[in-house]
Amino acid sequence: MSSQDGIVVIRYDDSIFVGQEKAGVINGWGIVRLNNGDYYRGQFKDGLFHGYGEMRTQSLFYKGTFVNGARDGLGRQVSSNKSYFGFFKEDRKHGVAIVEIDHGKEVIRGYYRSGHVQGFGILELNLGEKIFTGYFKNSKLNDIGMEQCKKYNYLGQFHDNKKHGFGMINYTEGSKYMGSWENDLRHGHGIENSSNGDVYEGSYDKGKKTGFCKAILKEKGVVYV
Repeated sequence: MSSQDGIVVIRYDDSIFVGQEKAGVINGWGIVRLNNGDYYRGQFKDGLFHGYGEMRTQSLFYKGTFVNGARDGLGRQVSSNKSYFGFFKEDRKHGVAIVEIDHGKEVIRGYYRSGHVQGFGILELNLGEKIFTGYFKNSKLNDIGMEQCKKYNYLGQFHDNKKHGFGMINYTEGSKYMGSWENDLRHGHGIENSSNGDVYEGSYDKGKKTGFCKAILKEKGVVYV
């Protein structure tokens, strides 16, 4: 260990520290670099990362606040194809955040708990071509929500970002459907109103009409049961 003008240099087996210390303990600003290239640069308190700093490892880059050696508070983390900007608590994503995946092809805004979006949130896919709004569980839309895109607007129940349960869909070409869904397909009882005025009420099986039904053909004035 050596020191000059209040700055100390401490060499360890796998790393080196350059920065401030007080009473033999690292306190203040400094940088610690590991032999493999990982580093932390920022504030220290009692030998721990504490305050504002930036950290780079083999798998991620983080810039923000630390408390007692852990990411805590507001920060930005970038890892492979994912960017997270929001709050952390005790080294985990926790709080309001915006996450971009694959250079913005997937963007999610919401409240993180234990590393996942929980509760109300907004998910954008393919640069806004499709937008999900509603209640999330483990970063997936589960429960009541809305799906919007150029072809249709859907309001109803979801399971893991798929239409599942009861819901209503309105297509931009004028037709609409209200009824049951399973894994993004019409499944169970439903009513379809075509853009030309025809009405179909009956059963669906994995997206296909099946079983007993009632159909009204508007132009011909015919009712099929």
